[in-house]
Amino acid sequence: TLVARAEDKATNEKTSAQVKVTVDTIDPTITITSPTDGSFVAGANVTIEGTADDAIAGIDTIQISSDAGRTFTDVTVADPWSFTWNPPDDGLYTLVAKAVDKAGNETVTAPISVSVDTALPVIAIAGYLNTYLTSQEGGDWIIFCIILSPEDVDRVVLGFGGVPTDVELIQDSQEPMIYQTVIPLPSGIAPVRVPIEIIAYDVAGNQYTWPYLWSFAGSSPSPDHGLLKKDSLPLEFLKVK
Repeated sequence: TLVARAEDKATNEKTSAQVKVTVDTIDPTITITSPTDGSFVAGANVTIEGTADDAIAGIDTIQISSDAGRTFTDVTVADPWSFTWNPPDDGLYTLVAKAVDKAGNETVTAPISVSVDTALPVIAIAGYLNTYLTSQEGGDWIIFCIILSPEDVDRVVLGFGGVPTDVELIQDSQEPMIYQTVIPLPSGIAPVRVPIEIIAYDVAGNQYTWPYLWSFAGSSPSPDHGLLKKDSLPLEFLKVK
């Protein structure tokens, strides 16, 4: 508690009102919790999240930088805090966050390296294969695709009518370009045309969808674009997007 007193040469004096002051020499804490160091993010509207706290004076400002601290942008003060970031271009960015408390103490986080990737994965998908029984008899329906650049792929799933499913195509341990799954078919399926897709994601979450239309009619299901044999694929059929 601070007070001031003044006295003139005639010994008159005056005492000020009390002023309470808190001394705070402790730096605030701040973290970036998402994205994580070394991660990939896709496209605009990337959410950056973190925590910030100061036990004595309280947080005054939070700022975020995507250029290793050369420039900063204000963030709404909260704990946890979040910020929507729109990277100007693809590439590698270094994120740091800064918190300043009401006493002027500040803390800057350790740098976080993030790669922005908005490009679709470069994937060549060749086709599907049905090798067992017919739609009338039931049995196992084997769906496969060939991806010429599996190093660009994080995961591959099946889609129905434009909606991704939880059905994942598994990479073959012997043939890494082949991804496949098996779907059991009940017997007595009526003739129907089924829109399905192979959906491939890269590590940043970008996706490439390859649409296909299967017709379950007559003695066996058949793709509208021709049936491929797994052991004899024509190279001219393979197309890179």
